[in-house]
Amino acid sequence: MVEPLRTTSTADAVCRTLLGPGSVPPHGSPRTRPATRPADTAILVTADPEVAVRLRCDIAGTAADSVLLLDRTPATSAEPTGDLLRRGLWVRAVQEPTAPGRSDRLAAAGADVRTLPALPMTYAVYDRRAAVIDLDGAGTAFVRSPALVAGLVTLFDLVWDRAQPLAGAHSEPTGAGEAEDAAVVALLAAGLKDESIARQLGISASTVTRRVARLMEATGASTRFQLGLQAARRRWV
Repeated sequence: MVEPLRTTSTADAVCRTLLGPGSVPPHGSPRTRPATRPADTAILVTADPEVAVRLRCDIAGTAADSVLLLDRTPATSAEPTGDLLRRGLWVRAVQEPTAPGRSDRLAAAGADVRTLPALPMTYAVYDRRAAVIDLDGAGTAFVRSPALVAGLVTLFDLVWDRAQPLAGAHSEPTGAGEAEDAAVVALLAAGLKDESIARQLGISASTVTRRVARLMEATGASTRFQLGLQAARRRWV
């Protein structure tokens, strides 16, 4: 179902429409917990910039695992990637090589960044469950349809494979990354949390989270338990 929003809608009303009646507290009251939007709102479109920013922040605020960012306008993108990286999410971004300074800062903050000219569109996918699409001046679309989100993930993967790693980006010596991956998996199997693994290996917790996400993607595991099984089968531990 596509639900257009009029620009006369207030931000609070739209947040309630997308995220449920408990999503917006009374004026002056703190938000106590994120709310989920109604299951039948597959696509929601707004041309109101204030509404778009608030809905984007609400969706980003509930993300817990990963973000895929296809960004052909990096100089003006409002994607809150800094906060996402600080929370330990795995952020992969493909940007046009028109704002190298911003791409460098994003990579330095811990994101995996690649560049490719003439990207087809700008969007972000959160946890492979929800997407925010820039409609090139016609507004912003918020997508929760599983089929459409899956299509956006597939498009991102195709673009990612064609894109070039950011020039000057940090890369680990051959073998170092594999050894650290094996150590991460072994400590996971021992029941340690990301923060404890980070202390053991002398790396950041966000680095551990990103390594686990990469390993899950490489092995096709959908949970950390499945990753442990795959690691045992492959004799990583």
